[in-house]
This record gives sequence, structure tokens and C-alpha cells, in this order.
Amino acid sequence: MLLQSVSIASGTEDFISLSILPTIIASSLNVYATISTNQLS
Repeated sequence: MLLQSVSIASGTEDFISLSILPTIIASSLNVYATISTNQLS
């Protein structure tokens, strides 16, 4: 909710959020894949 308010307040913040979001998703998938691999081993 806080990020949403900041994004509405500034177009620059909105652009930054859109740039960071894919990185966060990729990191989350990477961590999930690592955990899954460790469990299989």
C-alpha cells in the first residue's frame, strides 16, 4: 500500500517500482529453485 501511494505521488517512483519488480521476482524464483534443488538432493 505504501509503495502504491508513493507511485501515485511521483511518476519517477512508479518507473523505479516497475524496474525493480522484475528483479525481485527473478530473485524470488532463484531462491525457490535453490531451495527445491537442496530438498531433492
